Amino acid sequence: SLKETKVSSFLSKRKAHEQKKLANVATKTVPDR
Repeated sequence: SLKETKVSSFLSKRKAHEQKKLANVATKTVPDR
């Protein structure tokens, strides 16, 4: 259904956002060498 499609796209977007946020945190915590 349309609602399920919207929900799944929202979830995938949120997951991508979370992963990007985690990547940002990782790059900040890892010191440059």
